[in-house]
Amino acid sequence: MTRNKIGIRHNPIEIVIVALIFLVLCLNVTLGTFGALVFVILLTALSIIKRAYIHRLLLECWYVFLIPAYCILSLIWSSYPSATGYFALQYFLTIYAAVVIAYTVKFNSIMLSAFLGFGIYAILATLFGSTTNVGADGEIAFIGLAGSKNQSGEITLIAIIASVAAMLTLRSSWRLPLWGFGLIVLLASAYSMLLSKATSSMLFAAIGIPFLIVLMAFVGARATTRGMAVVAVAFFAGLIVLTSPFWVGEAVAAGLSLVGKDVTLTGRTVLWESARELISQRPLLGVGYAGFWRPENPDAQILWDAMKVKQGSPFNFHNTPLNLMVNTGIVGMVLFILPVVYCFFCNVVNYIFRPNVLVIFSLTILACTLPRAWLEVIGDAPFNVNTLIFFLALVYGPILRARKSPSTAML
Repeated sequence: MTRNKIGIRHNPIEIVIVALIFLVLCLNVTLGTFGALVFVILLTALSIIKRAYIHRLLLECWYVFLIPAYCILSLIWSSYPSATGYFALQYFLTIYAAVVIAYTVKFNSIMLSAFLGFGIYAILATLFGSTTNVGADGEIAFIGLAGSKNQSGEITLIAIIASVAAMLTLRSSWRLPLWGFGLIVLLASAYSMLLSKATSSMLFAAIGIPFLIVLMAFVGARATTRGMAVVAVAFFAGLIVLTSPFWVGEAVAAGLSLVGKDVTLTGRTVLWESARELISQRPLLGVGYAGFWRPENPDAQILWDAMKVKQGSPFNFHNTPLNLMVNTGIVGMVLFILPVVYCFFCNVVNYIFRPNVLVIFSLTILACTLPRAWLEVIGDAPFNVNTLIFFLALVYGPILRARKSPSTAML
C-alpha cells in the first residue's frame, strides 16, 4: 500500500485490476472471446479480494440489477432464448462489475485506474487502429481498436474526460510523469476522435471538458453556492427542453449541414421507423434481450442490407428508448429509467454536499452521455466499457449518499 499527498491510500493490486478491466473492455472487439475470458477472470479476482462487501453491495444496490435480471428473465418469451440468455448474463456481469468497482475501490483509485486504462487504449488505438466503411453512403472513418466509429468516439471521449479529471486532481510524487502521460493521451484521443468522424462525441468533448472544469471550480465554494448553481443550470436546461419544439429542428438541420451529415442522420431515421413498427407488435415485453439483431432473423437481415452493414455485425437502433423497447418492451424501459433518474439525482445531491473527484467525473460522464440517448444506445450493451462506465457513474451517486462503503472515504 502506498499513500499519496492528499492522504488517501492506494492499493496497487486494485488499481491494476480495475485498469485492466477498463482496458480489456475497450478492446473487447479486438480480443473477442479471449478478452471476455480475461474480463471474467479479473472480475472474479476483484470479487475475491472484496468478498467481505459483496453481500452488502447486492443488498444496497439491488435496484440497479433489476434491468439485467429482467433481461435474463426475457429468455422465457424470446424468439432466440439461447442468445438472450447468453448475452443477458454478460449484461448482468457488466453491471455487476460497475457496482463492485464503485462500491469497494477508493474513489481516487478508481479515477487513477480509469486514467491508466483508457489512456493506454487511446495510445494503442492511435498506433494500431484501422478504418472502415460506415453508413449507407460508404463513408470512411477511423474505428481504432473498437467495433465502430461511434464506439471509438465514445471510448476516446471517456479517455479525454478521465485524463483531464486525473491531471487536475491527483496529487502524488508521480505527478510529473502522470501529466506527461496525460498529455500524450489527450493528443492521441483528439487525433482518434477527429478521424473517427463521430460528431456527437466531438460535440460532447467540447461541452464536457468545460463542464468538468466548472464543476471543479465550484468545489471550494459553499454548499449553498453549489446548490444555487445547480438550480440555475436545471432552470435553463428545463427552459431549453420546453422551448425545443420551436427551434431544435432548424438547429439540428443547420448543425448537420455544417458537419456534412445528411438529414437522415446517416440512415438512423430508417432504423427508427422500423423500430417503432416492431414495438407496436410486442409493446409490453419486447422480443427478448438481444433478440432482434440475430443472423437468422429476416427482419434484421433486411435492415443490415439497408444500412450496408455486414450481415451478423453488432448493430443497434441508434436510439436508447427505441432499442430498449424493441428488446425488453415498456416493462424493461421502466426498469431502466427509474434507477437512472434516482441515481442521477443522488449524484447531483452529492456534488452539492460532498463533492469529490469521482462525483465530478460521474456527473461529467452522465452529462455527456444522457443527451445522446436519442442518437445512440447507452447502457445496454454487454461486456462493453461504455456500459460499465455509465453504470459506475450512476451507481456511485446512491453509494456515496449512503456513505457506507470503502469508496466513499472522504478527504
